[in-house]
Formats: sequence, C-alpha cells, structure tokens
Amino acid sequence: MIMPSQASWLVNSDVMPTLMDLKNSAGLPLWFGNYQESPGGTLLGRPVVFNEHSRSVGQLGDIQFVNPNGYEAFRKQNGVSFADSIHLYFDYNIRAFRWVFRIGGQPVLSKPVQPANGGTTKSHFVALAERA
Repeated sequence: MIMPSQASWLVNSDVMPTLMDLKNSAGLPLWFGNYQESPGGTLLGRPVVFNEHSRSVGQLGDIQFVNPNGYEAFRKQNGVSFADSIHLYFDYNIRAFRWVFRIGGQPVLSKPVQPANGGTTKSHFVALAERA
C-alpha cells in the first residue's frame, strides 16, 4: 500500500463474521470494534467501511485496502449544463430546474510500482484474491 496511514478497508457487511474471527500468529484479534473511532471498527489499526458494492465472502475483492488519494476525478470539458421548464408543474404555476455536472475519474497509477528498496510492489488499491 502506498501511504497506508491514509487508507481504509472497504468490505461488504457479509464479511463481518470473518473479520471478527481473524487472528494473528499469536492468536490475538486483528479486528477491533472501537465504534467511537470508526463505526465499522478497525482492522490492523485502519478503519473498516462497510458498503454494498464490495463482493461477498471469499470472492475477489471482498476485502479491499484503499487509499482514496490514489484516485483522480476530472470535470468534463463542457462544464455545467442548465435547463428549466414551465411545463412540468404548469397547473401549479411552478417552474422546474435541472443542472447536470459530469465528472470522470481513474486511478493515478496504471499499474503497481516498484519501491526504491524492497521487493514488494505497491499500489493505492489492494484487494484480496478469491479464496475458498
């Protein structure tokens, strides 16, 4: 992970029982339910964020370690488009307004990078592999 102090864990709520069972080699738990610090608890000292978009237990990407600073969002060139209509609520003498603001984004890095010292590649986004 690049800058792990800025990263958090993204998991599906189905993974919660598995997180609670995770232990290190000494038998100590890796997940702690400190709800004041992080509503989803912490895993290895970093906050856990439950979401519906992560995969279920055992699938590729069910547990992801993500640094959001590794993602860039860009405003589309056409900017904000505006439209209004008097027809939508004509009977009530109300005018309707609409604004459309389009953005796109992508990771900063196209592939993991090799650090100056050490053999492990690093990235802003790390996902666990599929397992049984």
